Amino acid sequence: MKKNNFLSKLIPLSLGIILLFHQSLFSNPNELNIGFGSCLDQDMSFEIFEKVIDQNPNYFIFMGDNIYLDSENPEEKIPAYKKFTENKKFLKLKKNTKLFFTWDDHDFGVNDAGNDYKEIEKSKEIFLKYIEEPNDSPRRKRKGVYDSYMVNFASKKIQIILLDTRTFRSPIKSRFWGFGSYIPNTDPGASFF
Repeated sequence: MKKNNFLSKLIPLSLGIILLFHQSLFSNPNELNIGFGSCLDQDMSFEIFEKVIDQNPNYFIFMGDNIYLDSENPEEKIPAYKKFTENKKFLKLKKNTKLFFTWDDHDFGVNDAGNDYKEIEKSKEIFLKYIEEPNDSPRRKRKGVYDSYMVNFASKKIQIILLDTRTFRSPIKSRFWGFGSYIPNTDPGASFF
């Protein structure tokens, strides 16, 4: 699969921008440090994790597109997940930081996929395996990968909500037989979540 050169530069940039935007949050050890990012291509450098680790976040939220491998067959995603979850820089982040995960289209299925993707449950099974979701997790027993967590910090409770904007989303509409820009879906039964 040939990668778009522009996207190959944009993907690590999105994590970097998020990190720099929140630099002030990470500078004081008395403050809660939550990092978040998306769009990590498993075939590119993981250098961004060194920058994240240097900020010593308490939590890191992977907001989706944790791998890039579009396929109608979820099994084909396994090598990409292995490359991601076995990367030394990822493992270093994981060692001292609580991680949270959700997915977006490229780890869910194919580009811009929604509830029309045929292999949602198999894809979910593989996703949950590689993020090491506990076997007794409610995410394994219900449709979708959305979830909510409560974390405590300095006598405060903080709720982290992970959305699933793929499993339940109605197919998107485009101007010309699947090509071109998207147009509004006027179906009153259409769903985004």
